[in-house]
Amino acid sequence: MVAFFVGFGVYIASTQVYGIPFWWVFRVIPLSGVTSPGTFDDSINPISPTQIGEHETVIVTDATTRQPIEGVNLTVYYGGETVFSTSTNSQGTASFSYAGSPTIIDLAKVGYTSRMEVLPNAPEQWVNGTYWSALWGGLGFVVSVVGLALQLKVIRHPAERTRRKRRGS
Repeated sequence: MVAFFVGFGVYIASTQVYGIPFWWVFRVIPLSGVTSPGTFDDSINPISPTQIGEHETVIVTDATTRQPIEGVNLTVYYGGETVFSTSTNSQGTASFSYAGSPTIIDLAKVGYTSRMEVLPNAPEQWVNGTYWSALWGGLGFVVSVVGLALQLKVIRHPAERTRRKRRGS
């Protein structure tokens, strides 16, 4: 158990060294105990913008019924600051101007599970940093297991094995 917490702690610490936001690290884990009855799908066009100021359109639909959802709050973040906020119309559509890489879009509505998207995609630094963090976390886990095994004398130090052989035990 200790090894797990050490490995996980090393993983979390290294994601912060690499500058990866917590919401992206834990994007597949619901960070709330509140269960939302609905989920929605979103379509962003274009998905890979190239110019700052480029027109972006988001269409939000109910994941089950495929019907557009009106009133989804769309907040656009760039550089850690809110740069734009709006809501979807009756066709489930909202538009904004691309702010630069990475632009983070937060979609939220009461009764639905919130979503965050990154434009153009998750920065390569975040993706690579996550892999490196997993490697460091795994290494922290292994070092913890070996340290614990040495403390419990599951693994004997070579000098101790030699002494035991000489004593005949």
